[in-house]
Amino acid sequence: MKQIWVMTILIWLLVVGILRVYPLSQGEKYFTRLQKWYLAVENSQWEKAKVMERDLSKEDTIAFAQKNENSELQRRLAQSKSKLNKTADDWAEISVILYKLGQYQESAEAAAAAYEIDPIREDVSRLYFSSRAFLQKP
Repeated sequence: MKQIWVMTILIWLLVVGILRVYPLSQGEKYFTRLQKWYLAVENSQWEKAKVMERDLSKEDTIAFAQKNENSELQRRLAQSKSKLNKTADDWAEISVILYKLGQYQESAEAAAAAYEIDPIREDVSRLYFSSRAFLQKP
């Protein structure tokens, strides 16, 4: 009797584990594909992104492209920089935008400003230390 319970629990745990790795929901599968496409685009893996794009909605890919165009990034940067009393969130946003624009030194300086305001927050700390590590690469 004890063996049956143990086997039942093991089978149940296996099924739950498989469902977490391979979701049944089409929405979850689509969202996962979209996130992988975002990552490929952010890392300039254009061939991989092109292949993945076939399975995605045009609206999603166009919206992402428009949000990350240089002119849009410049507009958001100017808007964030124009704020008088910048918070850690503002500096973090400035840092991310500058990084996307290829201005790595300025990005690191903005991350340092965010870290100076709020060194406790995990996302700000991660941004600060990753920007420092990026600049120190040979």
